[in-house]
Amino acid sequence: EQQATQGMMSGLAGGAMMFSDERLKKNIRKIGTHKGINLYAWDWIFGGSATGVLAGEVRHIPSAVFRDPHSGYDMVDYGVIYGR
Repeated sequence: EQQATQGMMSGLAGGAMMFSDERLKKNIRKIGTHKGINLYAWDWIFGGSATGVLAGEVRHIPSAVFRDPHSGYDMVDYGVIYGR
């Protein structure tokens, strides 16, 4: 579990804006934590899988979450979350 978490963190630490709205995810499973933030694996409702955070759980971090004006879904700035 720790190796998977470290690998995911090294990929995300570079900073990326990603959709993280729970309405787009299914089969959400907690896989660990990093700096007190829960990390999850999930399947996208449109196919494929991913790992990361849930927008609702990191909304308290300034500038970490915003709502995409076109889709209405929440996005997470992983650079803000893991650069803190």
